[in-house]
Amino acid sequence: MAALTVLIIRHAEKPGENWPGPGLTAEAQPDRKSLVVRGWQRAGAWAALFGSGRGGADYPKPDFVYAAQPDPYDGPLSAGGEPSQRPYETIRSLADRLGLKPVIRWAKGEESELVAEIT
Repeated sequence: MAALTVLIIRHAEKPGENWPGPGLTAEAQPDRKSLVVRGWQRAGAWAALFGSGRGGADYPKPDFVYAAQPDPYDGPLSAGGEPSQRPYETIRSLADRLGLKPVIRWAKGEESELVAEIT
């Protein structure tokens, strides 16, 4: 079996942490579930690093990009809450740059299913 490299990247900066400012959608609309400006900058940096092919063995170009389900979802933790947009927003530019369709079928609370799929 070939070696498998899995890189786990936490979503970029969110409102209320060390980076001031409101969460904003890609269309610059205020949204408490979205990244702050600094988070959008970091997401762009991930796209440049992983999408350029210049990261070498330390930062290989991915074959798949996963993010938590960003849409309202009828899953185990969907009752009474909205999913965060930040994981999807963090990887969206990278997936676009690489021409990959993000895998977003797993929601928060379904991590064991995600691991089973990857391995």
